[in-house]
Amino acid sequence: MARRYILFSLLVLFITGITAFVKQTETLTIKNTVDMRNGPGSYYELILRLNPGTEVSEIDKKQQWLKIQTNKKEGWIPERAAYVDRDKKQTTPDQEEISQEAQAAFEELGEQDSTKEDPYASPAQVAAAVKGFATDFT
Repeated sequence: MARRYILFSLLVLFITGITAFVKQTETLTIKNTVDMRNGPGSYYELILRLNPGTEVSEIDKKQQWLKIQTNKKEGWIPERAAYVDRDKKQTTPDQEEISQEAQAAFEELGEQDSTKEDPYASPAQVAAAVKGFATDFT
């Protein structure tokens, strides 16, 4: 019974680890001509001027400033200078890439030896534990 909980915990940690690698960035569109600066404030040095309709990726947010990335550079713009175009299709992480990362992680686990100090569960054991958990608790 305790082994089942350990296996389930490992599976949860594994899934959480994969989702941490998937970075969610939002694509923004510039409203009007705006100056991109090297810091979150109008007193920072001007890096470049962005034209209306330019698409950028949001990296970070600090107060009312957005850290963005264009094709070439990173910088800061006022939050009010950009909007999310909900009509455009948002890109999602490539499913094949996520599957390959998960498979590589399982293969790495499969190369380890199980010892009393460092218990190991094969992918089949983890899958069986999850199936058993779902059967017992649903």
